[in-house]
Amino acid sequence: MSFRLFKGPASPGMHVHHICRNRMCVNPDHLRTVSPRENLAYRVLPRGERHHGAKLSDAQVREIRERYVFGRESGVALGKEFGVNSPAITALVRGVRRLEAGGPTLQHTLPKWTNRSLRDGDALAIRTRYASGQASMGELAKQFRTTASVIQNIVDGKTYLWAGGPRVPRPERKWLRMPRATIVEMRERAHANPLLTLERLGEEYSVCVATVIKILRHDTYKEAGGPRVIRSAQSRGRPNLLLRRLSDSDARAIRAAYAPGRVSMAALGARYGVTHKAVAALLAGKTYRSIT
Repeated sequence: MSFRLFKGPASPGMHVHHICRNRMCVNPDHLRTVSPRENLAYRVLPRGERHHGAKLSDAQVREIRERYVFGRESGVALGKEFGVNSPAITALVRGVRRLEAGGPTLQHTLPKWTNRSLRDGDALAIRTRYASGQASMGELAKQFRTTASVIQNIVDGKTYLWAGGPRVPRPERKWLRMPRATIVEMRERAHANPLLTLERLGEEYSVCVATVIKILRHDTYKEAGGPRVIRSAQSRGRPNLLLRRLSDSDARAIRAAYAPGRVSMAALGARYGVTHKAVAALLAGKTYRSIT
């Protein structure tokens, strides 16, 4: 329509071709008549650096791949330098685009050099120390200033696979996290002293309360041995001795101090190191029912 308005009707048997290769363009300067054979040939777009929308030459693509694979430069930094975004760098390095340009490519998941807080030597040291039982994942995370999940991925070989070092299978890993002797010791202590709280055991053995409960119940580390300690049922009114933070004398003192109405629950909780909700439950008789 644009060609007809500005240049007149096309010759019989001729096609109107867009020089700019944009079919939505109506600029008459971008339109010309070509034969059907020529129009069919123009449909095949040139590839690589000859493409009209190419921002990088073949030499630049090879340089990007070499610097990423061998120089371990980040995709973000390379993208800023060459004027493209990081997904374009990823596509080039993986060979999804411009494979004919040449250069080294990585067919698998790309290592994130931008997030590398550890060197190859650090990864090797982490695997060696963990496999020998010298340190746990938490201790290694603190030493190398990273998270436990990063350490776990290194031990599994999901990251830093090229760094080498021994990898520990998952069935054997739990004994490195906590040896059998430590498991038996925790169970014997909890069995011998009912007033020993779960929080205290968790702090001493550097685990959470939920892990302590599973260990004492033999839900985990069943083959380690040791006595089985089960929490008392609170629904029957029996005190849960493993979770108690107040002694019997403290419970009596709280009730005696609150009875005259001179001290608030919050003040009593701050005095005895518990929350005001714990004080309210004690005063209502929901806890420490056997204490009069």
